[in-house]
Amino acid sequence: MRVHYEPQSNHIGFDWQSDAHKIEQGMLERKIAILSKLGFYQEFGELDDAAFSGHLVSIELMDELTGILAKTAAIIMDAGFKPTGSLVATIEAVRANPSAIQNCAVEPEALGVMAASYRRNKEPLGQHWYDVTDPAAGRKLSRKQIEDMADRGIADLQMVATKGRRRKVAFDHLAAELGKIYLRFNDKLVRHSVLTASYKVYQADAGPFVDFLDQVLAPLNIFLADLPNQYGERGPLSGGSIARRAIKARSLKRPALPFKTSAASAS
Repeated sequence: MRVHYEPQSNHIGFDWQSDAHKIEQGMLERKIAILSKLGFYQEFGELDDAAFSGHLVSIELMDELTGILAKTAAIIMDAGFKPTGSLVATIEAVRANPSAIQNCAVEPEALGVMAASYRRNKEPLGQHWYDVTDPAAGRKLSRKQIEDMADRGIADLQMVATKGRRRKVAFDHLAAELGKIYLRFNDKLVRHSVLTASYKVYQADAGPFVDFLDQVLAPLNIFLADLPNQYGERGPLSGGSIARRAIKARSLKRPALPFKTSAASAS
């Protein structure tokens, strides 16, 4: 089934002040639950304990977690790695309404594709890319120039488009970073196996790591849910799905065990 993509010709980027603050507020509302699931209080003592010594560490840790979520949101909103269909939809919208470029409202990756396909006259493509990305420089693009670079950009995208499941860079980053933090307070990343009513064992999205992720991801899910449809896939992200990515990333980094021959084993 063909996916319909909304063009991003009125793009608003991630605001590292106001948007990050929204995520931070959600994190602070869940601070005790997040730190509990992480195992933080087992390390530093309970909050009501006179010997509790983790105030400063907890503040720094929550700041770090907030930064990870904010960076993930920024990657989803502003970074590359968008589906070809999404980029084509945006470029087609700009071709039909060139004023979007002058309004500085085109999604950055699509704008970059057009800039790389732009030329003033007969010079190499993309030599004067800043005419496209920096309208404040004062060079007005003709409608034909915009149409030509849009057509070239779409043709290039369709030529290099690949089939199959697209890599989700933002989610991989999120999983790797949250996995590292969890391992500061725990020995390993695991998902629990459970026995079903039919006596079949399967990997379920449960366990302390998944519970921690569910708490941490909640503020990010709330933020992403409020984004317009044009931003494409926005979640919600489950603790189980991020746990699977984190465990997979961790397993790929483990060094291979040294090979033992039978003779070596015998000795």
